Amino acid sequence: MNYDYKKTDFVVWLMKDYGVRESWIKLLTIPYLPNPEDFSYSGPYCISENGEVLLMFEFDLILYDPRDHSFRYPRIEGGKGWFDAEVYVESLVSPMKD
Repeated sequence: MNYDYKKTDFVVWLMKDYGVRESWIKLLTIPYLPNPEDFSYSGPYCISENGEVLLMFEFDLILYDPRDHSFRYPRIEGGKGWFDAEVYVESLVSPMKD
């Protein structure tokens, strides 16, 4: 992830070949919503099969669709207005050192 110093874009980068510096590609660029000086995105937490990107902005989860550059707030049943997101990566390697 890269935060544009002018606060105009949120850029997501992908390393196609682990450890190969030249394999970095720009995966997508997400424009900031109004008032980016006060808040920034966190995530992306998920990129769906149809390309929508789940992010957190301020205290809300939002979906960004890069096909038409639109944002929408997903409907979450039973949501109480406060969310916390964690990233889970399945692995056989323990992140804990003995």
